[in-house]
Amino acid sequence: MKNLVCPVSPDRVLEAQPRISALLVVVLLGLYLFTQLWLIPVFLFVDFLLRGYVNGKFSVVAYVSKTLAIKYYADGLKIDKAPKMFAARLGMVFSALIIVLSLFNLTSWALGFAFALMIFASVECFLNFCVGCYVYTLFIIPMLKSY
Repeated sequence: MKNLVCPVSPDRVLEAQPRISALLVVVLLGLYLFTQLWLIPVFLFVDFLLRGYVNGKFSVVAYVSKTLAIKYYADGLKIDKAPKMFAARLGMVFSALIIVLSLFNLTSWALGFAFALMIFASVECFLNFCVGCYVYTLFIIPMLKSY
C-alpha cells in the first residue's frame, strides 16, 4: 500500500520501546492462551487504556519497555508516538472483546481475538510492522473524510 497514512504528533519515543511493549503483550497473550486466566485480558485492557489515552503515564508495560529501551537502546532512532497510541487503542478494543466474549462463555471467539491480537503484536515486535497504520488508512481516514 503506497499511500499509507499514520496519525502524527510531536511526541517521540525510542523505536525499541513499542517493540518491547509488543513483546510483553505477546508473552502475556501467550500466557492467556495457555491458562485462559481472565485477569490477563483485564490487565491488558487497563494497560492499553493507559497507553492509549493517558500517555502511558501509569502503564506497567510502558514503564518496563521505556526503562529497557533507555537502558539498552538509548542512542536508538526516535519515532512518532501517535501511531503507537492508536495501536494501543486498538489493543484496548481487542482486550475488551476478549473480556466480553469470555464473560458470555464464548471461549473459542475470545481465544481467536486473543490470537489475532498476539499476531498483531508479534509483527510489531519482530518485523517492526504496524498493523494500526493500515487500519487507520483503510478505515479511519475514509470515515473522517465522510464527515
